[in-house]
Amino acid sequence: MANPSDVFLSYSHLDNEAAEGVGFISRLVKFIQVGVSLKYGRRVTIWWDENLAAGTQWNQEIYDQLSECRVFLAIVSPSWTNSQWAGQEWHAVWNRLAVDQTLGTQTRIIPVSFEYSKGFISTLPEQQRSLQFRRHFRMVMTDAEFKTEVDALAEDISRLLKRLDEKTAAEMGSTA
Repeated sequence: MANPSDVFLSYSHLDNEAAEGVGFISRLVKFIQVGVSLKYGRRVTIWWDENLAAGTQWNQEIYDQLSECRVFLAIVSPSWTNSQWAGQEWHAVWNRLAVDQTLGTQTRIIPVSFEYSKGFISTLPEQQRSLQFRRHFRMVMTDAEFKTEVDALAEDISRLLKRLDEKTAAEMGSTA
């Protein structure tokens, strides 16, 4: 496997379809890539299946990335909750990170809702309901609404990466 990614993006392909222009997920990735990199102070790596090279054993690559990623970003939508693959990704990450007490009650999972109405959280499995959803996107948002929400999400991701860096540095300092 190549270097572990900073962020693994879990999404449904249906959420990236567009009648015209760029799909929601592709647009989101571009904005997050720039926003997080600027706030974090270095280019972050966001892994999503668009990164798979021709001939890659995609199933193994996905699980390798899931086992090493620093942050798991789930774009939770009606199609994501119905996706067998998204469910497998979720369970692989949850099994790895649910026991990780590195950051106390803060997990390395950032759930984001897309195209869900109020009250949707009550329809999710218990593990997913247990996490705080702070960012919410819709297909129809003004450009300003989209950019405000992406900026806040980029801040969330950057802050989490910095906390992980601080924890790693403190652990390395205590072993020196």
